[in-house]
Amino acid sequence: MPLFRPKDYFKPQSLNETVELLAKYGDKAKLLAGGTTLYELAKRGMIPEVEALIDMQSLNLEYTKTEDEGLKIGSTSILSDLLAQDVFQQPEYAAIGDALHEIRPPQIRNVATLGGELCASLAFFDMPATALAMDFSLLVLSPTGERVISIDKFWIDYFLTTLKKGEVVTEIRVPKPPKGTGSAFLKLGRTAEDFALVNVGARITVEGDGICKEARIGLGGVARVPIRATKVEAGLNGKKLSLSNIVEATKPLEELKPTASIHGGPEYKRAISKVLVRDAVKKAVERLGQTVS
Repeated sequence: MPLFRPKDYFKPQSLNETVELLAKYGDKAKLLAGGTTLYELAKRGMIPEVEALIDMQSLNLEYTKTEDEGLKIGSTSILSDLLAQDVFQQPEYAAIGDALHEIRPPQIRNVATLGGELCASLAFFDMPATALAMDFSLLVLSPTGERVISIDKFWIDYFLTTLKKGEVVTEIRVPKPPKGTGSAFLKLGRTAEDFALVNVGARITVEGDGICKEARIGLGGVARVPIRATKVEAGLNGKKLSLSNIVEATKPLEELKPTASIHGGPEYKRAISKVLVRDAVKKAVERLGQTVS
C-alpha cells in the first residue's frame, strides 16, 4: 500500500500565504483542517502523491456571526463548538443543530470542521443534505480574488467539487430563512455512529393558515452527490401541511434510482427516503408549534 509521506508541512499565518502555497504546489498539496477525512484516506493509501500538507489551524476561521442577512460561519469552525451554540436550536436553523448532533462519535465531532465536512464531497456525510435544505453558499478565496459558490453547484462526484486550482473555502453563509420557517434533519444508519444509508434535511416555511409557502429538501446517500428532492418540494408548495398531503408529496421518491451499498439496496433506500422525508417535514413544521395530523 502506498504510504502517505508529504515532503513539506506548512502552517500559514494568513489566507494570502495559504493561497500562495496552493498555487505553488497545485494538485500536490492537501489542506488540513480537522484532518478526519484526510486521515481515513491516507490510512487506505488513497492519496499517496502529496508533496505539501497545509495546516489551516492558524487562520482564525473559527467563528459564527449572526447578521441581518443570516449566518456567517468560518470554514474551520469545529463541529462540537457549533453544536454548543444557541442559534442552532432555533427552529429556522435547527436542521443544522440536528445534523451536528448526528455526526458521531464525539471524538470526530471534536476535531472535524464544517468546511471539511462539505469539501469532502461525500453524499453519506450528514451536513451536505442539510446544506442543500438550508441553501448554504461558500465564500472561496484564490490568488485572483473571492467568489461565492452556491451549494447547489458545489459537488460533482465523490471527493470532487467545483473548487478550482488554488482555491480555499474561507466561509460558509446561511441565508436567514423567511419568518415562519422550521427545519429538521434525520438520518438512518446501520448503527447510531455509522455513516448514513439515507439522510434528509428539510426547511419548511409555513403561512399562518398552515399552508406550505416554500419547501427545500436535501437528500443524502441516494446518489453520488447530495441532491434536492425538487418534485417533493413542488408537491408541498401551496398545500396544507397535513400528514396525508405530506405523504402524497413523497410519492415521486418512488422514481429514485439510489446507489446501492452493502447495507441497503435501491428498493430499501427508496422506502427509507419516503419515511425520512415525511418525518423530517413533520418535525420541521412541529417546531413552529403547529400540529401535523
